[in-house]
This record gives sequence, C-alpha cells and structure tokens, in this order.
Amino acid sequence: MTIQNCFLYRINHPLAALNDSSTLEHHHLNMALLILNTDGNNILESLPEEDYSRAVFLLKHCVLATDLALHFK
Repeated sequence: MTIQNCFLYRINHPLAALNDSSTLEHHHLNMALLILNTDGNNILESLPEEDYSRAVFLLKHCVLATDLALHFK
C-alpha cells in the first residue's frame, strides 16, 4: 500500500471506505469516468458499444496499474 493510500486508511477517510485497495487510483478512475460521461466531454461516445467497453476496460487497467504498491508484485 502506498503511503498516501495507507494514510487514508489510518485516518478513516471516506475514500478508504469505498475500496479496500488502490484507494486513490479508484478515485481517479471514478473521476475520469465522471468527466467522460459529462455532456461535451465524452470523446468515446461515437465508438461502437464493444469498442467503448474495451476503451473503458483499458482505461481502468491503466489507471489502477499506477498503484506503485502493486507494481512490483
């Protein structure tokens, strides 16, 4: 667990209650998806459903891969 994620758990921050690992990374993913689903910001809206799902899948895995605590496992 990274220092920032560990800190959030120790102070019982509300974000820490949402996910049991990669707290900040999940938060960043949720914010990215929120922005993407806002009118005028959805650069993926013209994709076919299968491609859209694949793009969101890749976005999720790329963002969650930034948790350095899991990087070397």
